[in-house]
Amino acid sequence: MKTGKFFIITVWLALFAAACTSMDENYKDFVEGGPETYLTKLAPEDITITGERNKAHVIMPKMKDPRAKQVRVYWANKTKDTVQTLNRDAETPFNINNLEEGTYIFEFVLMDDAGNKSLATPVTATVYGSIYEAYLMNRPVTSYEKDSQTGKLKLDFAEVREKTMLNTEIVWSENGTVKTAEADTIARELELNGFNAHSFSYRTAYKPGQTDTFYSAWSYFTMIPDPEEIVYDRTDRKFTFPDLSADDHWIGYEMTWTDRISFETLSETLDGYEYQNPEYRSAEFQYSVLFDYNGQTLKTRQTSKATASRDFLDRSNWYVPLETETSTGRELANVMDGSWTAAAAAIAAKTKSPYLSQKLPWSNSATTDGLNYPRAHIDGDNLTYLSMIKGPGTSFEAGGNAHTNGGVSSNDAGFGNEVYFIIDLGAEEEFDYFRIVYRINGSGAATLRPQQVLLFGSNDPACISDQTVWEQITPNKVVLPKNDVANTGSDPNHENNHTGNVNIPFSRYRYVKCRYTDWQLSSQSMQITEFYLGGTVY
Repeated sequence: MKTGKFFIITVWLALFAAACTSMDENYKDFVEGGPETYLTKLAPEDITITGERNKAHVIMPKMKDPRAKQVRVYWANKTKDTVQTLNRDAETPFNINNLEEGTYIFEFVLMDDAGNKSLATPVTATVYGSIYEAYLMNRPVTSYEKDSQTGKLKLDFAEVREKTMLNTEIVWSENGTVKTAEADTIARELELNGFNAHSFSYRTAYKPGQTDTFYSAWSYFTMIPDPEEIVYDRTDRKFTFPDLSADDHWIGYEMTWTDRISFETLSETLDGYEYQNPEYRSAEFQYSVLFDYNGQTLKTRQTSKATASRDFLDRSNWYVPLETETSTGRELANVMDGSWTAAAAAIAAKTKSPYLSQKLPWSNSATTDGLNYPRAHIDGDNLTYLSMIKGPGTSFEAGGNAHTNGGVSSNDAGFGNEVYFIIDLGAEEEFDYFRIVYRINGSGAATLRPQQVLLFGSNDPACISDQTVWEQITPNKVVLPKNDVANTGSDPNHENNHTGNVNIPFSRYRYVKCRYTDWQLSSQSMQITEFYLGGTVY
């Protein structure tokens, strides 16, 4: 037992001696020559550093350790460094220059005159340059209002959400003078008085650090006059645009249009503000304003200007052919006198055309109430109406039994007769739309309205009796708007009481035939109050 205890004590003493020897060896290098002296290490928050344009701007604090005389700054894994002498009683600002863009970890080490140092203080900073600047965005102009009379310009800017944005610089040139203005980041509006230009350049300033300012690329804002400011003389085919010569960057206008005859797209570039073209034939044109900035032509968005007006043709010279009641063969008067026969003199006085004396089996325009007669649809009287008997079935192509009232009915198997009216315009006229006013006096049921029509034209007087000379105007059946609703009151302009202006191909004819092609089966007639043709005046 005693031998065991002696062995344990001996081993413990040997280990203790070995441990003491190892600790002495570790500190041997430090104690030789005396102890190492360290300066007070700075905290990261004591150092102010901001990234600037290819440099870092540093502000060292007033030193609390009076021994500190210099600071050495390392970066790039201590492969690069710089030394700066420190002020004794004040902050020490300095720049670390010639840095590439990027994020750096700078290590600050204080030094005294004896070569003693502090432990390193790491601080991170981002340095900016051309790459950062290339991605800067201009503050958008969201809208503007310009008074062309007073020259007052109001600009609305987008809300600022970037804290480093400083302001937006605006530059324009008018009458040889360059002018500038500045919009700060607080206000979203900027008003400029006496602004006589129609364009300006602008850029936005940013300051991500403390000293250097960065700018977005220049943007250009251009303004286009309203269509109301352009004068079009239809007689001379002359266009007068606003004179924008007060803007030193303005160089002219560009206009495009589609010729209504050839359908060719045409264009013209103007170096002034007036243009005349006797061959101009279009309902509207598009225009833009041209500006020159640094040799680059800038074009505004296009805006349209209507140059055509839509007017109904004069119906005072319109006439209709003589009608015949198909069930009896009796001619119907072309005057509203309530009679079933008419004197030749009365008919000749009304028609005023040697070609409109044919007997046409197309209508049963009874005049029993004095309101329905052959000219009722072109007389301008909202109380009268033209009533025409439907064919069998529900369309021109449909077969079926004849209506009991005769009129245009037929017993031919599988086909119905044409239901149409012809108008002599008195002379060749140009037109490109029509309008029908449904019956608004008395019954205005939807079943009385034609549903679809085809239009034909001719300049041959033989068309009155020869159906082969007609030329089809509308390539397909035209569905009449509001054909399935009843009338609303007696106002011919109410939207439920007319078709509106229905566009058709541009045509030039003297004689026009309107064929009803589709209708509802119920009720025996179709009734309209007025029929108009209209032309677009260019």
